[in-house]
Amino acid sequence: MTTQRRGQMIVATLFLSMLFIIGGTFGTAGVFFTPLLKYLGVSRAKLSVIPVLASAGGVIFSPIVGWLLDRIEARWLVGAGAGLAALALLMASQAHSYQTLVYSSLLLSLGMTAATTVPGGTVLANWFRQRRGLAMGITWTGMPVGAALMLQLSSYVIRHESWRWAYAVLALPMLLVVMPMGLIFVRSRPPELAPDEGAYRQAAQLPGLQVSQALGGRSFWLLGWMCFAYAFSAGAVTIHVPPYLIELGTTPARAAGVLSAMFAVDALCKPFFGALADLIGPRRTLTMVYSMMSLGCLSLVYAAGAWSMVLFVVVYGIGVGAPVALTPMLGAEVFGLKRFGTLWGLVGTFTMLAQAVGPIGAGRIFDLYASYRPAFAICFVLLALAALAPLACVSLLPTPAATPQPAVVG
Repeated sequence: MTTQRRGQMIVATLFLSMLFIIGGTFGTAGVFFTPLLKYLGVSRAKLSVIPVLASAGGVIFSPIVGWLLDRIEARWLVGAGAGLAALALLMASQAHSYQTLVYSSLLLSLGMTAATTVPGGTVLANWFRQRRGLAMGITWTGMPVGAALMLQLSSYVIRHESWRWAYAVLALPMLLVVMPMGLIFVRSRPPELAPDEGAYRQAAQLPGLQVSQALGGRSFWLLGWMCFAYAFSAGAVTIHVPPYLIELGTTPARAAGVLSAMFAVDALCKPFFGALADLIGPRRTLTMVYSMMSLGCLSLVYAAGAWSMVLFVVVYGIGVGAPVALTPMLGAEVFGLKRFGTLWGLVGTFTMLAQAVGPIGAGRIFDLYASYRPAFAICFVLLALAALAPLACVSLLPTPAATPQPAVVG
């Protein structure tokens, strides 16, 4: 297989990993919320812990996966992660208690971290140079595509069978598609990058910062803040928009349709923003999309009818998916590739922490005030501040174009 063909298959494999693992779990959590609320009889804040643990566990797992990526082949992590994620959903489908769902969420967290965003950002940063933004944009389009498709599938299965069957159905493509493709096609680096040496020594020869150097620069912490604000808001919105719309009088099917439409808009726009970042840079592009997300959250605060929902679907949907693809692109400019796996794993802890705080916080706010509006107002403020952070990031290395590098895909 040629290097170019291998790069294309890696993009396709990681696209499907995002589609089935993230889109089929975190992206569908909103439609499971009301059925589980009725079955378990717990508070909304307590129930929010279940989907949140799938992300919160990444605070521990993300640095470990990043460290491993600098030392072993990414295919083993992607393949094993897909298998663990499928096992977690099958466990959830047989759960009869809150505690079992908690354990399944922790297992899902480990699988999701090993198979999706951390290896995805690292592998694509290694394989692509000139069209890195487009490659990441296409790959991360799998998230909203998966969420849009799996939301409808899950909603249908829940209505006609049960939430247990829905979990089981979502597990199948992880086992039958993502796991074998990850083991067959994914490779950490192109063969041109020291093919006869170990992964750790290969990485050490690349331009970039050591971990201590990156931690001493402000850009690491700005990237962490961006990831926190984004994940806090995206988590709160994804989990709580369906019950919020149901509280406003919308049917469960229509509430799922609104969220699905938002993800569909995201899927259409994500590759565009990846290509735009290749032209104008990730800093200005990230500022643009964070600003749009903040306006989308503001539309939820003042939601009163169909037009406000259309505004949310369009404005929030255009911006929501781009940061997950563009932030690692900016990270590659800031850190270089020497220890990118480890550093991106560390940045990922901000994401995982926020994905825990956002949904639980929004649920707690509803329990206290019987309204989601204050939670969405907080999301608006966080995203508005995050829109300024990319402009303050400083590349601690020469730009990629100025650094001699081996020829790779893109």
